[in-house]
Amino acid sequence: MEEGRGHILVVGSDPEECCNALSKVVDKCEWDEVVCAKVTNEVGALNGIAHKLAEANIQVDKVYASSGEADEAMIVLQTSDNAKAAEIL
Repeated sequence: MEEGRGHILVVGSDPEECCNALSKVVDKCEWDEVVCAKVTNEVGALNGIAHKLAEANIQVDKVYASSGEADEAMIVLQTSDNAKAAEIL
């Protein structure tokens, strides 16, 4: 991170629309394709996802998580094969 600057992560279905919406408050906008999976918000939920992807020989490059409903969490993944990962999850 550069001094005085930070990063925000936004998940959306249209990256150009997201960047346009953020253009008034950010200097630079970049996007990557990701896979999102809703899981039960409990210990070990990410472990199940990781094992499924490992069995399919899919590498996880980045992972983020966000809580939603009290019993739900959203896992956001960037993988070596997002299309295959989406099919598996």
